[in-house]
Amino acid sequence: MQQQELIEVVSQVLVSSMKLSADRKVDTQASLKDNYGLDSMSSMKFLMALEKKIPGFEVDTDTLEEHHLENIESVVGYISSAMQA
Repeated sequence: MQQQELIEVVSQVLVSSMKLSADRKVDTQASLKDNYGLDSMSSMKFLMALEKKIPGFEVDTDTLEEHHLENIESVVGYISSAMQA
């Protein structure tokens, strides 16, 4: 999956899992916690939805760290790394 395609998928999953307005523009550098309300419970839901939406992606709890969930770009970076491993 290409980088831009991953950004679009992650943005769509964020909107869906956080029940944001579908027409809301998602800022890829905005804080997921501060700007979109992502907390520990919604993070789990968000990550599980990403696993379902992105073929070949599985969250590895041994490598997942808090900084991977800072913004859309950090999530995409984590997904790219996880899929290459």
